[in-house]
Amino acid sequence: MMEMNMWLAGFDTPNREAYYREVIALGDEARNENGALMNYFP
Repeated sequence: MMEMNMWLAGFDTPNREAYYREVIALGDEARNENGALMNYFP
Protein backbone atom coordinates (compact mmCIF):
# COMPACT_ATOMS: atom_id res chain seq x y z
CA MET A 1 0.00 0.00 0.00
CA MET A 2 2.86 2.36 0.72
CA GLU A 3 4.22 1.95 -2.82
CA MET A 4 0.77 2.51 -4.29
CA ASN A 5 0.37 5.78 -2.41
CA MET A 6 3.81 6.95 -3.53
CA TRP A 7 2.88 6.12 -7.13
CA LEU A 8 -0.42 7.98 -6.85
CA ALA A 9 1.32 11.02 -5.35
CA GLY A 10 3.34 11.32 -8.54
CA PHE A 11 0.21 11.60 -10.68
CA ASP A 12 -2.16 13.53 -8.40
CA THR A 13 -0.25 16.71 -7.67
CA PRO A 14 -3.06 18.60 -5.88
CA ASN A 15 -3.51 15.74 -3.39
CA ARG A 16 0.15 14.73 -3.17
CA GLU A 17 0.52 15.70 0.48
CA ALA A 18 -2.41 13.50 1.54
CA TYR A 19 -0.80 10.49 -0.15
CA TYR A 20 2.52 11.18 1.57
CA ARG A 21 0.78 11.44 4.94
CA GLU A 22 -0.85 8.05 4.31
CA VAL A 23 2.55 6.54 3.50
CA ILE A 24 3.88 7.82 6.82
CA ALA A 25 0.85 6.47 8.69
CA LEU A 26 1.22 3.03 7.07
CA GLY A 27 4.94 2.99 7.86
CA ASP A 28 4.29 3.86 11.48
CA GLU A 29 1.64 1.15 11.70
CA ALA A 30 3.98 -1.47 10.26
CA ARG A 31 6.83 -0.42 12.53
CA ASN A 32 4.73 -0.31 15.71
CA GLU A 33 2.84 -3.52 15.04
CA ASN A 34 3.95 -6.64 16.96
CA GLY A 35 6.06 -4.74 19.46
CA ALA A 36 8.17 -2.92 16.86
CA LEU A 37 9.72 -6.09 15.42
CA MET A 38 9.93 -4.55 11.95
CA ASN A 39 12.65 -1.94 11.55
CA TYR A 40 13.53 0.10 8.51
CA PHE A 41 17.10 0.50 7.39
CA PRO A 42 18.48 3.87 6.26
